[in-house]
Amino acid sequence: MADPVAQQILDLTRVVSDADAAQPGKLVHVNVLPGFSPVLPTTTTILSVAQVVTGFQDTLVNPITFSVEFDVKIIDEQGNETEAKKGPGQDFIATPDIGLLDNNNNRLPDPLNVAFLFKPPIGEDTVATPPIHYVISVALKVASELTGPQGIPATINVPVDVPALQIPALLLLGKHSEFKVYDGDDAGSLFVMVRASSPLRDLGTVVATLNRVTGIAKTLKSLLDFGSLFIDALGDAASIIGLAPTVYFSVGNASDVDTDAIDFEGVASSLLLIGVHDGSTVPQPDGGGNVPTVKGVTQVTLYNDEGFDKGGIDEEHTTFSVEEQIIAGVHTGLGLLRVDSFSNMDWATDPGDGMNDAMSSVRWGGVP
Repeated sequence: MADPVAQQILDLTRVVSDADAAQPGKLVHVNVLPGFSPVLPTTTTILSVAQVVTGFQDTLVNPITFSVEFDVKIIDEQGNETEAKKGPGQDFIATPDIGLLDNNNNRLPDPLNVAFLFKPPIGEDTVATPPIHYVISVALKVASELTGPQGIPATINVPVDVPALQIPALLLLGKHSEFKVYDGDDAGSLFVMVRASSPLRDLGTVVATLNRVTGIAKTLKSLLDFGSLFIDALGDAASIIGLAPTVYFSVGNASDVDTDAIDFEGVASSLLLIGVHDGSTVPQPDGGGNVPTVKGVTQVTLYNDEGFDKGGIDEEHTTFSVEEQIIAGVHTGLGLLRVDSFSNMDWATDPGDGMNDAMSSVRWGGVP
């Protein structure tokens, strides 16, 4: 049987959310504001814990009950829905928790106010990575003596588009092994390179971005474990930049690291490469030592000659690719490579020619 009072309460119920401002590592709040009916006495209250409307006993033997259930779905680019998984290492975490069961395995009503932390996609800062489309389904039900336990249902969907956590493609080359500030009395220097299309245009912004990404990574740790190696690498990169006596900054490829603005030719001894890795396979060097550019994997190629020369007298080169960070069996989308010393490394194109203190140019990507 229909109940106009229960229907009026449902019609006046509102769902308030800040989902339109979703960002990686930022909580999304969803608050359910139950409606009230003017027919009910002014002493009527809605208890957020018991979720029971009382005070209407003069007309109804049983109270009016108001219940909420939250569910989360993921919508792919084709519009297909899948249930989002809840919990550490999954798609989202809810606080307070939702979807709890009683001793008889029946679902309990959820709280009226819930904060959601969603897993974001991972992307490089120069690539337009699509957001993950989540939908929070808020199932409402108002039941009374007239409606019976089935009550009057309604569903309100809250779309949440979580943008990608943008990881900067960042290369650090140190003059000394292990990025030492000094090797004896010899002061170290540092070469820092970002992509030409990177939004990072100065060292201050680079360090600020590293610190920001570190903070987000720590916030997301309960949901998406970035691993201590990657988080430490972000901190190390900021520290190395801050401590280096001399720092050279390049936006885009550097065809000659010995110019009026840069004096770094023939001194590179250590490397730190930060970026993304989507799980793609990086081929081994071919017979000529060449590794092709792999989309979705951050790579750089160091050359022994200026101008990225492959056919001159000093045509040696080596491509470095980040290693995929898999934490507890979970593919994070993060990429990292650290080489503390080139001392025992030869050019990929010439196994008999050491690459320590022999670099003249560097570019993003591999060499097909």
